[in-house]
Amino acid sequence: MGKKQLILAGIIGRYPVGGVTWCALHYIAGFQRLGYEVFYLEDTGECGFDPITNGISTDPAYATRYIRQHLEIVGLENVWSYIDHTGRYHGKTRREVSAVCHQADLMVNLSGGCWFARPEYDHLQKIFIDTDPGFTQRGIAEAQKLDANWTGYESYAEFFSTYDTLFTFALNVNHPSCCLDKTPFHWHPTIQPLALTFWPVTTPPVAAPYTTVMSWRIDSFSGMGKGKQGELFRMIDLPKKCHQRLQLAIAGQAPIDLLSRHGWEITDGVAASIDPFAYRSFIQASKAELGFAKAMYVETHSGWFSDRTQCYLATGRPALVRDTGFSQILPCGEGLLSFSNEQELLDGVAEIERDYALHRRRAREIAEAYFSAEQVLRNLLQTAGLS
Repeated sequence: MGKKQLILAGIIGRYPVGGVTWCALHYIAGFQRLGYEVFYLEDTGECGFDPITNGISTDPAYATRYIRQHLEIVGLENVWSYIDHTGRYHGKTRREVSAVCHQADLMVNLSGGCWFARPEYDHLQKIFIDTDPGFTQRGIAEAQKLDANWTGYESYAEFFSTYDTLFTFALNVNHPSCCLDKTPFHWHPTIQPLALTFWPVTTPPVAAPYTTVMSWRIDSFSGMGKGKQGELFRMIDLPKKCHQRLQLAIAGQAPIDLLSRHGWEITDGVAASIDPFAYRSFIQASKAELGFAKAMYVETHSGWFSDRTQCYLATGRPALVRDTGFSQILPCGEGLLSFSNEQELLDGVAEIERDYALHRRRAREIAEAYFSAEQVLRNLLQTAGLS
């Protein structure tokens, strides 16, 4: 009997940046280590972001080059198909994709890597992984309120009923403290898997800063705070209070002059995340992470935990990040520290500086204990009834 076959639907071409790419690569590498042959599929119906032009592009050339180049990391440079917004297949043809689907048993839809119901997908067992908790559930809830004749929104809500098992990065999804919008579906908690060999422990440069990577956006659902920026503005004088270098790698239209005047070091977020190697190098050049979270994650007490933070921890960088409720699930205090206000953040910096070697060591230990790809994916498959 040959290896089990699996289709991983991702969004590498839709968002060809380092963090998104690593998310898919970790899943692929993890499933490969569990004995699966993996085929990468992208079928979103959307145009991709082109970081060179800093905008959405109708030309799929950048996306397809990027996919081929970076799937080589996991040996899939010729084992993929990207279906562009016109329905044209790149990489493998539709006939070849149909043949893969005929042989495979399972499709894992990571963060909406496939939004279509095609006949060749029908027999597959399907798993959906919601990486953006709160936004997904709010979208479903809003769709249910709309007139049934508005079929575009109705199909969004109905789409999830075609999946056998739904997972979410909301670690607290079944806890009474979590206030995600109610949907007709049952969500199982999961976390981003990490192929730890991609993230060796390295020594940070002398005088390295506390850093994070962020996209400057202020859009949100009605009644929710405005992304990460509201909290950052409330703590705008933080660099003067904690006496450490604080560096933000920002993509988008951020008020750079204002932030710089208050002591924040600003670097180009697009350059820092242009591909998975630049992204990893940026993290390795950091002393620790100082991470903020979207208001949706915080206000719903979802327990969302950043895949970016996992990478900091894996490479032996302590992480001091905004608590979304994950502190009820993951060990905090050494290596991983959480904050809910400015004083807790300042206390966290002081604690990291008090015994940096301890926090570096514990950071890697937490990554090994909680994020190992094989462990995370075994649990996911067991929950889905596939082990």
